[in-house]
Amino acid sequence: MNKRMSLIVSITVLLLAALVVSVPMVGAQDPAPEPTPIVAEMGSGSIKVSFWSGLTGSDGTTLNEMLAQFSAEHPEYAITHEIIPWGTMYTKTQAAFVAGNPPDLMLMHASEIPQFAGYGVLEDLSSWYSANGGWFPTDDISGPTLDGLTYNGAIYGIPLDNHGRGLWINKEMFKPPVSTPILPLPRRPTKGGSSCSRS
Repeated sequence: MNKRMSLIVSITVLLLAALVVSVPMVGAQDPAPEPTPIVAEMGSGSIKVSFWSGLTGSDGTTLNEMLAQFSAEHPEYAITHEIIPWGTMYTKTQAAFVAGNPPDLMLMHASEIPQFAGYGVLEDLSSWYSANGGWFPTDDISGPTLDGLTYNGAIYGIPLDNHGRGLWINKEMFKPPVSTPILPLPRRPTKGGSSCSRS
């Protein structure tokens, strides 16, 4: 047998031996960890509240802690919090409204309010705001945030958070350019030449 054939046979034997050794180990592995629950239940009161949100990870954990605190302070409530990934939540919500079994409460992005308010499935919460005689201090939130909750003059939500957007610049970085460019200016390619070639 030549060297090449000997090498191929050796590699094949090693691969088969590795496969034979690894097959029994597959069954001996630890069981897969339990997935993070997507439904959390807090409280045991007689007033049942279903609540949907798209908050996963630490955001979902924090929201569950807030809901647990609420249910401890208000034992008359039993809250079921269902976490649905944002990518499917709004489609599932539309289907739930059509089927007649939507959640009692849901967390949604302000950008979705016009769509669902336009369907007529959201409750006007304007009377909840202090500017309209309600309990929620209207001046606790910024004008743009309140505008995001408003559709056709009615307010359809209370904000959980506010995604602030801003731009900070270092004015020193935007001084007028120096008279001599740092890099040479590009030159037109000559006939048949490349614009990427050095001259």
